[in-house]
Amino acid sequence: MNVVHVNASDGNGGAARSCYRLHQFLQQHGVSSRLLVQHKHSDDSTVELIASSITDSESFQNIDLIQRVFAAQNRTEISNTHFTVSLVGSDISCHPAVAAADLIHLHWVASMQMPADIQRLIALGKPVVWTLHDLRPLTGGCHFPAGCSKFQDSCTNCPQLRCDPFGLPAAALRDQIELINATNLTVIAPSRWMAEQARLSALFRDKARIEFISNGIDVDIFTPHSRADARTALGLAQEGIYILCGADHTEEMRKGFESLARVLREAIQDPRFINAGARLLWVGDPPTSQAYNGVPLIQLGRISHEKQMALAFAASDLFVLPSLEDNLPNMLLEAMSCGTPVVAYSVGGIPEVIHDGVNGRLIPVADERKFAEALLSLVEDDQVRTEMGWHGRALMNEVYSISLQASRHVDLYRDLIQVSKLTAASQQTPLRHNPEYGSRDAGTAFSALQKSLTVHCLIEQMRTLERRVQIGDMTCMAQTQLIDNMQKQLDARQDVIEDLQAHWRRAEETCVARLSVIEKLELQRQPQLIDNMQKQLDARQDVIEDLQAHWRRAEETCVARLSVIEKLELHRQQLEARAGAKLLSRDQYLLRGVVAIKECIRFDHWWYSKMPPLFTVACLQILQFGLAPGQHAVLLPLLFFSIACVAAYGHVINDIFDIESDRRAGKPNMVEKLKPWQRRLILAALGGLGFLPALVVNYSVWGYLLLALNYLWPTIYSMPGTRLKERGMAGVLSDVAGSHLTPTLLVLVVLSGQIADRSTSFIIFSAIALIWSIVLGVKGILNHQLADRENDSASGTVTFATQAASGRLERFLPRYNLFVELPVNAAFVFIMSRVCPLVAVVLALYCIAEVLKFRLGFQFALNSDPRNTRPTFPFVNDFFYYFWFPLAATLQLAWLNPDLVWLPVMQLVLFGQTSLLQINDLLALARALRSHAGYRYAQFRLTHKLRKGENHGS
Repeated sequence: MNVVHVNASDGNGGAARSCYRLHQFLQQHGVSSRLLVQHKHSDDSTVELIASSITDSESFQNIDLIQRVFAAQNRTEISNTHFTVSLVGSDISCHPAVAAADLIHLHWVASMQMPADIQRLIALGKPVVWTLHDLRPLTGGCHFPAGCSKFQDSCTNCPQLRCDPFGLPAAALRDQIELINATNLTVIAPSRWMAEQARLSALFRDKARIEFISNGIDVDIFTPHSRADARTALGLAQEGIYILCGADHTEEMRKGFESLARVLREAIQDPRFINAGARLLWVGDPPTSQAYNGVPLIQLGRISHEKQMALAFAASDLFVLPSLEDNLPNMLLEAMSCGTPVVAYSVGGIPEVIHDGVNGRLIPVADERKFAEALLSLVEDDQVRTEMGWHGRALMNEVYSISLQASRHVDLYRDLIQVSKLTAASQQTPLRHNPEYGSRDAGTAFSALQKSLTVHCLIEQMRTLERRVQIGDMTCMAQTQLIDNMQKQLDARQDVIEDLQAHWRRAEETCVARLSVIEKLELQRQPQLIDNMQKQLDARQDVIEDLQAHWRRAEETCVARLSVIEKLELHRQQLEARAGAKLLSRDQYLLRGVVAIKECIRFDHWWYSKMPPLFTVACLQILQFGLAPGQHAVLLPLLFFSIACVAAYGHVINDIFDIESDRRAGKPNMVEKLKPWQRRLILAALGGLGFLPALVVNYSVWGYLLLALNYLWPTIYSMPGTRLKERGMAGVLSDVAGSHLTPTLLVLVVLSGQIADRSTSFIIFSAIALIWSIVLGVKGILNHQLADRENDSASGTVTFATQAASGRLERFLPRYNLFVELPVNAAFVFIMSRVCPLVAVVLALYCIAEVLKFRLGFQFALNSDPRNTRPTFPFVNDFFYYFWFPLAATLQLAWLNPDLVWLPVMQLVLFGQTSLLQINDLLALARALRSHAGYRYAQFRLTHKLRKGENHGS
C-alpha cells in the first residue's frame, strides 16, 4: 500500500507533529508512506520538499500585501488566530509520489493547496482523505470562528474582519463549494466535536464521508517517569508543586493565557498556593502579557524533542490548558499519557477526553473563579492528583496510542482503496487533462476579486503610512519644543553661574594683591605691619570661603527656584485652562469654594445623566395635558432643586460609607478629608433644602411621601446593616428605584396637581414614562458597576457585576441596548408623537447617526478597559436621553406656546456640556463621512486608471 501525505510542515506546530508521527508509524505497519511538505525541518529521506506554483516576484509581493493588510492588520478584537487567504498553491497532481500512491492524505494545507489544487487530486480517481486539524477547510478564511457559525451557510459579513468591502470570505467559501467535489472526499475528524462541525458545514454537509479517528501519541515515549529524576534532569528543585503550561504562539487570544493570568493572580493570594510552594513551569513561547508579573514562573523555552517534553510532563504535578477555543490539543493527550492530571476549560473535543473528577478537572468556559478553585484543591491534595494521573494513563493506553490510531488509518485506507478499485471504471478523466482546469483561477469567485482587493490593500497601506508620518511629525515638533524650553532654562542657569564665577575671580584677585603687599612688607622687615596684614589676609580668606559657600548655596537655590517656578507655571496653566482667564484673588477663593462643593457632592456624576430625562418627562407631561404655563417658571425650578438635593445626598452618603473600601482600592473619596460633624452637617443641609421647595409649592401628601422615599433609597443602599449595594440584584433594583423610578414618579405626582381630569390617557402616559425610567435606570447601574468592577474587586465590595461571570455582562448589555431600550423608546415616542411630532423626527435622526457611526467603525468606550469597548449603535450611549429627547420636547413647547421659549434656553444653559459633546460627535461623524467618501472616490479613480491601462495594453 502506497500512501502520500501532504502537510505544510514536518515539525512546526501540533498538526505537523501529528502528521509526521502518523507517517512514521504507518511505515512500521508495513505501509509505504511519503510526506510532501512546504517547509522541511527533518533530515528524513521520506519527506520531500515541494515548491509553490507561483515564481514571479510581483505575484508574491501582491500575495504578501493582501495577507498582511487584509488578513493581519484588518482583524477585529474578537480573535487574532490565523486567518488564511488562500492566494497561492501547488499543483502536485503530476508529482511522482502522487502518481505512485494508492491514496492521497491531506492534512494542514491552508497555505499550499487552493480549492482547484485539491480538486485536481480528487479528479485523479484515487481516494483522497483530508484530516481536519482546525476549521479552516470549512470556512472562508478563519481557522477558528470565535463563536461564529456562518461557515454553515455562506461566511458573509465575517465578524473577524473590520472591513470586507468585497465579501472575500464568502467568495472563498463559494469557491471551495463549487470547485471541490466533496462527494469523492473522505474527511477525518480528530474529535467528535470536529466531526459534528464538518457535518454542519456548507462544504461537507450531506456530501463527504466523515470519519472520527483521534490523533495518537507514542505511549512508550510519553510514559510516567520518576518525578525526582525528571526534575534533576531539567535542573529543577525537588520541593514544591510545579504547574506546567505553555504553547506555540501564546499571544493568540483563543489559547486563553490572559484568562490563566487572572486565575493565577487570584490563586497566588490563597495560603494553599503559598504553603505548597507552587510555581508555574512554562514551555514554548514565553508569555507576552505583563499580567504574569508577580507570578512565580520558570521558563524552559521551546522543546523540540519528544523525550525532553515527556520529562517536562513527568516533572510537573499538574498541567493547565486554558484554551477558550480548540480541537483536541496534543499536549493534553501527552500530559495524560505521562500520568499528569489536567485542568482545562470545556471546549471543542476536550470534554471527550477529560472526565471531571476522574482523570482531571473540566471547567465551564471562562469561569475563572471555578478554575482557580479547582487548581487550589488539586495543589493541596497529592492523593487525588495521583489517582487522576493513573486514570489518564489508562485511558491513553486503551484508546489514544499512536499504534492503535495508525491501525485505524490503515483499515480506513484499505476500505477506501477497495471501494476505489470497484468503482474505477466510473471515475472521471484526471484533472490535469481536463480543459476546464487549464487555468488555476479561471472562473473562480476569488479571482474576480483579486485585482480589486490588491488595489484596496495598496490604498490602505498608503493611508497607514500617511498616519505614521503625521504621528512622527507631531512627535518631532513636541520634542523640538521641549529642547527649546530646556535650552532656555540652561541659558538662565548659565547666567547665574557666570555672575558668581566673576564675583569669585574678583575676590581671588583681591587676595593675590594683598599677598603681594604682605611680601613687600616682609622684605621691609616691618613685623608689626606684616602681622596686621596677615590678620587682614586671614579675614579676607574667611570672606572668600564665605563667598564660595554663598556661591554654592546660591546655585542650589537657583536650581530649587527653577523647579518651583516650573511647578508654579504648570499650576498656573492648569488654573487658566479651567477658569478661562486669570482671575482676581477674591474670585479665585469663590471659584475654589464652588469647585470644592461640586466635587464633594459629585455634581458631574449625576447632573448630566439624571436631570435631563426628568426634565423630558416634565415637558412631555405639560404637552400631553396642556398645563398652565404661568406656574412653570416657579414650579419646575423648585421641583428640580428638590431632586438635585436628593441626588447630591445620595452620592455624599454613599461616599461616607465607602471611605474604607475606597481606601483599599486606592480610589479618591472627596468626603474622607471632612470631619464627622461636617459630614453630618452636609447630609442635614441637603435633607432640609430638599424639603424646602415642598413647603413653598405645597406638595400633596403623596408628594411628601415620594420625596421622603427618595431620601430613603440611597440610605439603605449604602449604610451598613441593609447595604443593598452588596446584595446582588437587590442592589441593582434599589439603585434603579432611587435614581430614576421614584424621581420620575415624583415629577408625575407634583405636576398632576394641575390636571383636572386624570383620564385613561394620564394612566397610559404615566405607565410608559415609568417603564422608560426603569429601562434607563437598569442600563445606568449595570454600566456603572461594570466600569467600577476592578475597584470593587480590589476593595472586596461584592456587587452584581463582580458576581457575574467574566464577559457575560459585556455580552448582555449590547443585546439590552437593541432589544429592550430601542423598542421601549420607540413605544414612548409613538405614544407622544400625537402631541409632540418632533420626538419622532429626532429619534429617526439619532438612529441614522448611530447606524452611520457603526458602519464607519466608530467605537464607544465605557471606560479604559478595552474589554468594555464596543461598536457604536443606537442606545449604546445615552445621547438620546441627555440631548435629543429633551431638546425635541422643549422646542415643541416653545413652538406651541411662545411664553415657554425660555425652556429650550434653560435646557441648553443647564446641560450645555452634553450639548457640546453631541455637537462634537456629529462633527466627527461628518469628518468621517467626508473621509470615507474621499477614499471611495480615490479607490474608484485608481481602479479606473488600472482598467484603462489594461485596455490600452491589450
